[in-house]
Amino acid sequence: MPSLRTHLRLQRMKLAWQSLFAPKPGGMILLYHRVQDVASDPWRMAVRPEDFDRQMAFLARLGTACTVSGLADHLARGATGAPRIAVSFDDGYLDNKEVALPILERHGVPASFYVTSGAIGRDDAFWWDRLHRILLEEPSLPRELELQLPSGRRFTGSLGSEAEAGQKLLTACRTWSADLQPAAGPRQRLLLALWEELAPLDPEARRRVVQDLDKWSGSRRPAQERPMRPDELREFARSALVEIGGHTRNHIDLSRAARDVAAREIADDRDDLRRMTGQELRSFALPFGRAGGDTAELIRQAGYTSATTSRFGRCAPGSSLLHLPRIQIGEMPFKQFQTMLRSAVPA
Repeated sequence: MPSLRTHLRLQRMKLAWQSLFAPKPGGMILLYHRVQDVASDPWRMAVRPEDFDRQMAFLARLGTACTVSGLADHLARGATGAPRIAVSFDDGYLDNKEVALPILERHGVPASFYVTSGAIGRDDAFWWDRLHRILLEEPSLPRELELQLPSGRRFTGSLGSEAEAGQKLLTACRTWSADLQPAAGPRQRLLLALWEELAPLDPEARRRVVQDLDKWSGSRRPAQERPMRPDELREFARSALVEIGGHTRNHIDLSRAARDVAAREIADDRDDLRRMTGQELRSFALPFGRAGGDTAELIRQAGYTSATTSRFGRCAPGSSLLHLPRIQIGEMPFKQFQTMLRSAVPA
């Protein structure tokens, strides 16, 4: 039985979905992170390669695909003519280059890739992936967890009977969607609690906590979700279909950061990526989709002309170019994907 909070969230999402199917000028931005078949995906970040291929083939047939900067230009001109549909990716995963780009090239679909420059060249997984791989995929974990946080405070948690996970529990954990379903047990609750503790930390402090979590878990599995290396990013950015965009240097929550820290993260990331790729960056994506009161101004001062959020919805004439909504695709059924795009670009 879903909680009242979950029920209300689902109702809001239903109303938002219904609004997508009303024809209107402008366009939409599709949000992806990974193109990969993964064991667990609580944040609905991955799309299977075969599904992405079908989606891009369909989008190509519509004939209105563009980058986010292309859509922003379309909106700035008053969005006259056919609506545009932009494809965007966040973070800078290696599979964007190895799996997504060949599919995009096969269908001639351009896309915008928002890259966290501080992650480029790192051989370990992003911290959020490491977190859910441990708690949702490891069959055997210690019953009790105690971590020393950078603030000096102790974080404690207990897995109780879920420390030893059978196949039924692992299946439930691997199919759980944290965005849509309440946590159903200690493993899922612990994941959410740790995510909230780790998200606001600075990168070095977060790294130390994740290392302690690795030691606690005893996991020896190699990371499979690494970001690109500098040479891979340079090669990737040479594709005529690839627009590189900013995503802060360390994927920080801009709604919680001090103004000087936020400004530095936005500007330094742009400088890093311009140096690595040779591209002049025009577009930015908010990490976690969150912004502070002056974030839009900091983005503009850094030299960007558009910015995207994770706010759900379509882009319309008059939309703020520094606060563009997107639609996360995740494991969306293909018929729903087709209906959504057809409603945006009527024949």
